[in-house]
Amino acid sequence: MSFLNNNNAEFLSARITQKGRRAIASGNFTISYFQIGDSEYDYTPPFYYLNGLNSTPNQKVFSPFDKESGIKNPYKFDSTTSGTTYGVPINNQITEPIRNIMGSAGYLSNYVDFDNETGVGTTIFCPVEQILIDEFSSTNNYITVVSGSSFQNCKYITLVIGNTFVGPDPTRKIITGNSTSYVYKIINIVGNTIYVDRNVPELDYYQTGTNIQVICNNCEVEYPLSTLTSPVCLPEPVSSGDQLNPWTMNIVWGDKPIGMDSAGLSQSLNSYKSNVYSSIKSLLGYTTSTAQSFIMLGNVPLTNPTSYINTLGEIINVPSEEQRTIAIIHYSELGDIVNDPERFYKYDDYISIDSSMDFPIATDIYGNQISDAEYFELYIPFIYYHRSLSNTAGAKFRLDVYDDNKPYYVKSTINEKHQLEFSYLIDDYGYRVGKVFHNNKTIVIDDQELVAVLDYKSNRKFTLPSPKLSLTPSNNLPENSILNGTTGKTVWVTYTFLNGSDNSGNTYNSLPCNYYTKIESTSTPSNILVTFGPTEFMHMVTSFTESISGYLVTDVKILVQITNTGTLPTNDNWRIFNTYTQLGGMDAFTPEDPDTGQNYLIPINIIGKTFIINSSNLSTDIYDIINFRDDFQNTVTPTTQFGDEQPFPGSIKFVRSTDIESMRFMVNLPSSQFTTTQNPTYANGQVKKITEIALLNDNKEVMVIGKTSSPVTRSGTQVFGIKLDF
Repeated sequence: MSFLNNNNAEFLSARITQKGRRAIASGNFTISYFQIGDSEYDYTPPFYYLNGLNSTPNQKVFSPFDKESGIKNPYKFDSTTSGTTYGVPINNQITEPIRNIMGSAGYLSNYVDFDNETGVGTTIFCPVEQILIDEFSSTNNYITVVSGSSFQNCKYITLVIGNTFVGPDPTRKIITGNSTSYVYKIINIVGNTIYVDRNVPELDYYQTGTNIQVICNNCEVEYPLSTLTSPVCLPEPVSSGDQLNPWTMNIVWGDKPIGMDSAGLSQSLNSYKSNVYSSIKSLLGYTTSTAQSFIMLGNVPLTNPTSYINTLGEIINVPSEEQRTIAIIHYSELGDIVNDPERFYKYDDYISIDSSMDFPIATDIYGNQISDAEYFELYIPFIYYHRSLSNTAGAKFRLDVYDDNKPYYVKSTINEKHQLEFSYLIDDYGYRVGKVFHNNKTIVIDDQELVAVLDYKSNRKFTLPSPKLSLTPSNNLPENSILNGTTGKTVWVTYTFLNGSDNSGNTYNSLPCNYYTKIESTSTPSNILVTFGPTEFMHMVTSFTESISGYLVTDVKILVQITNTGTLPTNDNWRIFNTYTQLGGMDAFTPEDPDTGQNYLIPINIIGKTFIINSSNLSTDIYDIINFRDDFQNTVTPTTQFGDEQPFPGSIKFVRSTDIESMRFMVNLPSSQFTTTQNPTYANGQVKKITEIALLNDNKEVMVIGKTSSPVTRSGTQVFGIKLDF
């Protein structure tokens, strides 16, 4: 508008002039002088009394304009006839963060313990349909729902078995307890039949009446239109605290998962859709060790910058070359393209990791004020994490305690000026599972077992611990040694849990553990000891009726590969070690399950167990995934590949922040200076006013013009501040 509002909350409304913007564009923006004036005040009675006092209105002041050429009636520095009208402003630059609490971004709310009495718990915001086991078509690649149209905008669904969702609002369901779950990609929807990327599990053994929830993994809930609102009307502005859904997950596989290079599965890594993000994997330091270093302030190297914890609590360092896969979680969807394309902020923003309590804006579930860093939470609901604090489903991750004096960086070894700042993402025990590159609005999960579970093609929602490896001399039978005393060899070990009638070709079978543990040979002929710890199989159950609260195991196979030291294992050369005998045979398993006819491993028989592997008990069989997954058998279709882009299957909450760079110019008016007005309407004895302040360059051209929302009385010593934001 042309005139300033007298009720404007700003004391000064400042504007960079066109000349000022041209100076910025040419790199020649300087402020050397100021002028103050009262050009927009009429001292002539009776207009002099339009001063805002005694219920009278104020005289009007023009808004600042681009084409401002200066102040018509500037005050003199002193009372001399030829006195200058210029003063010198004081300039200082400041950085001012502005922050905004973001709602639990994802398809469900942040983690809340379910309360039976109040019905409060974690809420699912996307479409949910409940179907009964009786209506479920098992061992086929489709699911029949009540309304196929509810899932037309979904690319992925989560199938949750055994969890009864509650809630009065049909669009928002409360998670009530443990469950078994699978994620599927939707291939097609015909009527009420959803066709998915692979066969769904055999569910006939579940009790009649078992609930199955079908959840859409992606929904946009920022601008819901009510039935009373015309679709042509602009909706109410979105609140930053509302449920939002901008997070996308891409899992980059630098090497194929175990067993994925068989003749029947000949896809190139190029066909793994998220591998277009391999460039980001490299940029963030997960490809080669020579390209960067991981440091803290002062160029101090970080110890084990990427690592995991094995089953006995030992830290295992993971060199960049051994980082086969990472999950990149990013909010690249900036906002609603029609109503809110910039999603709240004009400037680029970042995830706030401020750990101070100087200006807290976040609270915990009890209403206590917490820092931005403490507010951060990443929650994955339908997984069984092997380091959970309890045997319930779901895992929460948070920011490590951040010390502003010791920030962490990925620093280029080629250009030392290139540094990417990050914080660690940790679990409830404080173990690192990833990094938060807060300035890049990106979360990276680099715990490779957790990444495997997040890739829905792994076919499991439980994580497995990494065993400890050690060598044992084989003096009695050196000819059976797996390591014959030749140095320069490395033994790699992982394992897989099976669950099926013949342990093969079953949709319950899944990707092997994605931790590859290694040990190097010595000059002593040796065998390998594979030891599991005492606590990390809490989610293993022993009957089909319990399987909605964990996972079942009908066999354990350890996978072994030997390479030259310095050479990484390949995905198609893992030999199988059958554990049945060393587990204790049938004594290690339950009696036949009356529902399925299966014998299930009793957890106590693997907890704390040590297996001995020598050359004689190591099979010549090579692990091939198509022998253990019927959804991968006899197919070369793209549906068998890993690494699809998908919405993050959980929620993330954080404080969003942006830094406003400000130039602040202080205009000091001592009581004895700038008191001589040149306004021709002024009469002696009248109260002087100020209506404008100009900031000028060396040539006394106006770079910035500031106008007061109402004329200000010139009295005594005064200081005016003009702030320009960038």
